[in-house]
Amino acid sequence: MNLKNKLKKEIFRLFSKISDKLFYTSYFNNFQKYYANYYQNDYKLSKDIFVHIHVPRTCGTSFSEILKLPSKKNIKFFKGVHTAVSLISPPPEFNYITFIREPIERIYSYYLMQKEYKKLAYHHHAKKGLDCLLEKCWLVRNAYCQYFSGYLQQDVSSEIFNLAKKNLENFFFVGEYENFENDIKKLMLALDIESNNIQHIDNYKRKLKTVPNTDEIRKIKFYNSLDVKLYDNFKNKKNSVSL
Repeated sequence: MNLKNKLKKEIFRLFSKISDKLFYTSYFNNFQKYYANYYQNDYKLSKDIFVHIHVPRTCGTSFSEILKLPSKKNIKFFKGVHTAVSLISPPPEFNYITFIREPIERIYSYYLMQKEYKKLAYHHHAKKGLDCLLEKCWLVRNAYCQYFSGYLQQDVSSEIFNLAKKNLENFFFVGEYENFENDIKKLMLALDIESNNIQHIDNYKRKLKTVPNTDEIRKIKFYNSLDVKLYDNFKNKKNSVSL
């Protein structure tokens, strides 16, 4: 990166931080997208590449540990940060992996994490309150539907929901956050990865141990009705297979 581009980058970073703090904008989120390869959805895959779709607060740090381990099948993973399904290379033709978490818990955990850690993109929004975060942050408004469809930072329509549902049903592997240690073993077996137990790791351990109250749950559900529907559909299908 030449000096001009470095200067442009630093000006954008500074402007983003100031604007987000004063006016609760989302410019630093855009900075991460443009300069740190966050939220990619237009990448081209080959058949031997696997992609981890990491919706925030769904075991992403823990999952990243298996990327460091050898595989007898010489498994290769696409390198990205909070990558979405590619609009160019969708499932089932290509190999996608994700872990899914109960949506209300995921969003409340994301809210508490952003509230506690100053360096994060939506810290000021979360400090102002859950209402501000829900209004300003796309990552807490039907994010599963956006990630699994590939259509990020958009209001989720019935078409996007149905595409997300279809894509999720055609993933190579879908694990559950609540059953991480057992499901990660199943995944490593499927990928022929040798390892000792991979345990749940959280880079953003919270001092705040609160749980959402009735009003907070209601507000989260209001903004995430389609994610709740998608998650319930996933659980129902999994339970019916287990019977």
